[in-house]
Amino acid sequence: MKRIPLKVSVRKKEKPKRLRREGFVPGIVYGGHEDPLPIKIKFHDLIHLLHTLHGEKALVELQISQNGKEKKEAVILKEVQHDPIFSNILHVDFQRVSMKETLEVEVPVIPVGEAKGVKEGGILEMILRQVRVEALPMNLPEHIEVDISHLGIGDTLHVKDLKIPEGVKVLTPGEETILTIVPPKVVEEKEAREEVVEEKEEVEEEEKEVEEKEE
Repeated sequence: MKRIPLKVSVRKKEKPKRLRREGFVPGIVYGGHEDPLPIKIKFHDLIHLLHTLHGEKALVELQISQNGKEKKEAVILKEVQHDPIFSNILHVDFQRVSMKETLEVEVPVIPVGEAKGVKEGGILEMILRQVRVEALPMNLPEHIEVDISHLGIGDTLHVKDLKIPEGVKVLTPGEETILTIVPPKVVEEKEAREEVVEEKEEVEEEEKEVEEKEE
């Protein structure tokens, strides 16, 4: 797993609203048998980090500045809190990691290739976009790729079908569905219309038979 550097400063008693007006995002670093450490990050630095991660997992190397000194800590991004109305970033949480202790994280699953069934008109439906894994930080994958080129219409891929890197334990149940190739909607809609037409014809025939008997 790659490391991404991020410069932060220790946050004292500045109010969150004031920090945001000044271009910072308040945050916290916790875990690792140490006290939580309040920090602040420049907004554009945090945005750059989020774009770099792009939903994947990576170790973040915090370069923490305090009283003219700097120390480094390995962390993972745990949560980014957004304003429910304006979607502004309100707060960010980082968890300390030990290179000697395993971590449990959600890792993205990325389909690779074009499924045979999609070429035939089927539709790729993602059911589970992440799986939970456990591993030492150095062994944690940024994502897990899965080749779907052989999948036809109606085929399904489960967690147990994934190729997992050595040193990684999957915690998500193996029977859970990752993705499936469903029949094209056009065909389904056509079949539905045909069923409606057939039902209508059956009703008309029944009504005609009733009328003939009454005559």
